[in-house]
Parts: sequence; C-alpha cells; structure tokens
Amino acid sequence: MSDAGVRAALNATDRNFFYVGLGLLIVSFALTVYVVHMAFMGLVSHAPSGSFTIFDLPEGGNPQKLWDSYRIFFLHLPSALSAATASMLMGVGGLLYFISKHPRWESLTVAAAEMGIAACFITMATGYFWGDFAWGNGWTWEPRLTSALILWLSYIALLMIRAGIENPDKRRTITAAYGLLTVPLYPMVSRAIEIFGEQSHPASLKDLLGAQGSITELLSIAKPALILLFASFVILRYWQMRLRESTRQLEELIEEKLEA
Repeated sequence: MSDAGVRAALNATDRNFFYVGLGLLIVSFALTVYVVHMAFMGLVSHAPSGSFTIFDLPEGGNPQKLWDSYRIFFLHLPSALSAATASMLMGVGGLLYFISKHPRWESLTVAAAEMGIAACFITMATGYFWGDFAWGNGWTWEPRLTSALILWLSYIALLMIRAGIENPDKRRTITAAYGLLTVPLYPMVSRAIEIFGEQSHPASLKDLLGAQGSITELLSIAKPALILLFASFVILRYWQMRLRESTRQLEELIEEKLEA
C-alpha cells in the first residue's frame, strides 16, 4: 500500500468508526442509566405472590424483599443476550476473514471476544448474587451455569492462544477458525435446560415473574440498551485496533523511505 493509501485508510478508520462508536456509546449509555434507574428506583410494583415457587424462602427471609430481587434481571438478561451477540460477531468475523483474507476481520473477532468476556462475566456475577440471595447458594454445577462458564472461558482462551502466535497469517487463520467454532456455544447455553433438564435455574424470566406490563416494557428497553452499549465498545475497540495497524503500516513506509 502506498503512503497516500495508508493515510487515506487511517483517516477513514478515524472518522467512521470512532464517531459511530462514540455516538452509539452516548445513546446506549443514556438508555442504560435510565433502565438501571427505573429498575431499582422507578418500579414500585412487586412480582406477584407465589411467583418464586421454584425454591424455598431463605430462613427468616422477607417474601416481599425476595420479590423485589427480580430487579437485577434487567442487567442479567440483557448481558446474557450481549454474550450471544459476541458469539455471533466472532462467527461473522471468522467467516468474512476466510472469504476475504482481510486483517480487519481478525480485529472484529478479537473485539467481539473481549466484549464476550465482559458480558459473560456480568451475566454470571449478577446471576451469582441473585442465586445467593434466593437460594443461599450462588453457584451450582447445573447445565446452564456450567455452559455459561465454558462460554466465558472460551472467550478468554482465544486471547491467550493469540498471544502465543507470532506469525500474523497463522494467528489470523487460527483466530478466524476459533471464532467460527464458538458460534454453537451460546445456543448450548440458551438451550441447556431443554437439552440436559432443569435443576434450579429457571427456564425464563417469564417463569418467575409472569407477563407484567411495567416489567416487560422496561425489559424491552433494557435488552437493546445493553446490547448496543456492548456493541459500541466493540466498534471503538475495532477502530482502535485498525488505527494501530494503519499507524504501524505508515511507520514502516516512513522507515523504508528514510533507509532508501
């Protein structure tokens, strides 16, 4: 690529991805703040009596307080869907790399994996806190929790594998293949109860809360808000990686000219 070509690519990366990512970050962050405020401060109605029948109440626990614990699901469920989005983006990045062999798709796969690590961690952490309060045990080795842990570790494993590969072409190929292989993992998490059988984890939020208007309305905002928030970080991280690569290419061209 010529000096002018690298500069053009650098400028295009700077303008397009940075401003799109920044704009999406601002909008999604504002929506997320609204969701958190409404979930913990705005919703005054409680889950209906008897909705938490899948477990026994903590000894001496307050049923009304237990019903209010459903508010954490406005972070838990959208984070789980964001982890699913990360798997999808990794698959897209892997597929497009094998089609085009362009380095940019490695950047997409890596950025999506980093998003998956954060989203999966929040999913497991919020689930742990709620489970510990509801059942007195935040973690059990049941199908959905175990498969979620496997998914989280798979994201981490990709970054560790890449760190040990020095050859760029080999690294990109392995990254793309890994991205494609992780695609079935989230469906395994989502369908774990149907495949392996339900233990303590509820099959869905509706099983716990029913179809309450105020809850379902806020959840319809929470899902896209957090998914877009995580997606904005993917875009900005992708932009940062492409910017670094373009800068590296420009520096190499400058060194070649100086040596000549």
